[in-house]
Amino acid sequence: MMEDRVFNSIETARCLTNDLVNDAQIVHFQTQRPISKIKAVLNYNMIFFPIKGIKKVIIKRNTIALNSSNYMIFSTGAQFICETSSKEKNPIEGVCIMFNNKILNDFLLKYPDFLKVKNNRTVRYLESYLECKKSDFINSCFLPSLQYITHGKAPDNICLVKFEEFMLDLFSQNPDTINWFINIICRQKSIIHQIVENNIYKNISIASMASMCNLSLSTFKRHFIQIYGISPKKYFLKHKMDKAVVLLQTKSKEHIKVYDFLGFNTNESFIKSFKKYHGITPSEYKKSYLLN
Repeated sequence: MMEDRVFNSIETARCLTNDLVNDAQIVHFQTQRPISKIKAVLNYNMIFFPIKGIKKVIIKRNTIALNSSNYMIFSTGAQFICETSSKEKNPIEGVCIMFNNKILNDFLLKYPDFLKVKNNRTVRYLESYLECKKSDFINSCFLPSLQYITHGKAPDNICLVKFEEFMLDLFSQNPDTINWFINIICRQKSIIHQIVENNIYKNISIASMASMCNLSLSTFKRHFIQIYGISPKKYFLKHKMDKAVVLLQTKSKEHIKVYDFLGFNTNESFIKSFKKYHGITPSEYKKSYLLN
């Protein structure tokens, strides 16, 4: 999806934090009037090309000066502030390519030779951002084409083409940056896995887990299905019902105590879920188990 949009400061931040409509999206944005700061928490990965007005990015107590020779890439969940020059009175302007981990995975599968680069786990590649120098291709061809595309009509699949062009140029110029993108995928999976496993039997909503991962609910659900193969609701229900059977087989555990251990609000809601899943009530199951 290509967009050419004019924002105020609040709308600009919202543009940078909304969910993606497609796997990749190109947005050309500019403000209606000068602003001093833009704060953002990303729900996706983003390649950020400042064009006018944005002078520096502050992220994790680090300040990166932006000019005509560099740009930045951010991973999902990155929190940062863009600051403008107080001396300039022009609106700010920039172009972004937003993309999810699916399109990144697809690219790495399509070009497996890039994965042969030696793994580099330096601090630089473990951060949530990457500062890069613009190549001649970026300056002379790629960036002008992005601005042209967002000002006109073009098919949505052009976003995938431009993403692929960018990645091929980046890896040809800086092969070891592949490690940063690999770490994006591994880090996201690790965070989600840790949050899920730590809260699997707790009375906590899926929306709260998404927030703990710095993801929107829809993005969290999408990543969850990619990792576990089923929806969060089905995954948690299965694990709770399987655990309930184990607990009911323990003589010291009554189902009235089991519901609290498994994170159900009431014993009644536990009985209802158990019967729907197993076909019998917890009491009936426990009685049947003891008889056998």
